[in-house]
Formats: sequence, structure tokens, C-alpha cells
Amino acid sequence: KNLSFLLLAVLLMSCQKQSNLDSVRVNQSPIVDINAMTIEDGNDLIVSYSKLLAHAVSNPEVRSIIKVGVEKKFDGDYDLLINDFMGCKLTNCQQSISDYLREDWSSTKSFESNVVTDVDELLSIIQQKYPTLQVSVPVNCDNWDVQNYVPLVAYLPLDYDEDTYTEIEAFDSMGASYMLSLDIEPDFPVIVVSLSERVDESESSLVGKQSSDIVMNSAPAVPSDINLIHAGP
Repeated sequence: KNLSFLLLAVLLMSCQKQSNLDSVRVNQSPIVDINAMTIEDGNDLIVSYSKLLAHAVSNPEVRSIIKVGVEKKFDGDYDLLINDFMGCKLTNCQQSISDYLREDWSSTKSFESNVVTDVDELLSIIQQKYPTLQVSVPVNCDNWDVQNYVPLVAYLPLDYDEDTYTEIEAFDSMGASYMLSLDIEPDFPVIVVSLSERVDESESSLVGKQSSDIVMNSAPAVPSDINLIHAGP
């Protein structure tokens, strides 16, 4: 009888301990205030998105969607807003790019972030906080053979300054890091993730508007001169 009471007590203590642990996990779940995010937080998210995209473009259909999208030149350049890109659908399965990125991350965990814990948080915050984020193919887009060539995915930090930066970071589909020189134009296409300087916060194109009627974003243009320098994995 005493043994039964002892076992019951241990069981209750174990259940209480697990309940406390579950409570701690809930209480420690990150709540990101997008209005309080720093530049460092934003750069973390853009790096994470770039790594996520770099793995996704190993799929030729994703590459094709990007090329077709940027070739529309909605703003006069080879640019495609992330929010538009995320809604595109893969032909084979009618799955949205957004859902495809979620599925891809769940099996690869292609990024680690100090700001968010999973891909759902990443995509949600990216789309809310940075509606003018875009993917671009600033060089050699017309000659890009999407069936056979998997490009690197580079990014411009939020604090990018074309007068001081001499290179930018890029990732391949395996997550290896490269540095791209801004001095010499490459002879291969590169995807670049950056804020648009041609679109306002409402995602309306600023092309063709009078300069007196608009306030240009402080985000820099995507550099067209980039040269590959391997930085190692």
C-alpha cells in the first residue's frame, strides 16, 4: 500500500514537472515586435530569407518563376517584389511559392535565425515589415538557362552603402557562403534580395512619377557590378 502511494506521488510530481516545462516553453516563445526591430534584426531576417531562397532555387521551376517574374520589369528593372513572388504557383502541383518554402524548410532547416524560430514567423514578418523587399536578377538575366544553371542568392544589408561596400555576401543551394566583388560584372546571373528603391510602402511603382510627388526610399539600387570570390563554406 505504501508503495502504491509512493508511485502515485512520483507520477503526480512527474506530471507537474512536465506541465511546468510546457508552461516555460510557451512563455519563452518569441514574440517579435516588428516596430521595435533593429537594423541588425532586419539583416538577420534578410540573411535567413536569402538562405531559404538559395536552397529553393535548386528547383528549376522556382528558377523559372523568378526569371519570368523579373523579366516583366514592373519597375523598369529586372525586379520582382517578394510579396508578388510568394503568391506565384508551381505549375506541377499548384503549390504557392510561400507554401513551397515552408515545406522545403521543414525538411532542410536551411537557415537559423536569432530573431525568429521557424519559417512561418520569418515569412510573416518579412511580408509585413518589408513590403518593398524584392528579388532581382540585375545581370545576365536574358541569358539565364533556368533548366541547367542554379544561381547564387546574394543580399544587400539594410545599412548597405554603395560608397563603402566593396563586396556582398551570397549563398549557394548547399548554404555555402561566397563574397561577390562589386568591381567587375560577372558573366553569370545572380539573384539579389534587397529593398526596392523604385517602390513605395504601398508597393506602388514610383517609375514615371514626378520626383516632386514622391519620397524615394533610402534603400540602394542593386549593384550591377559583381564578381565572384569564394569565401568558403
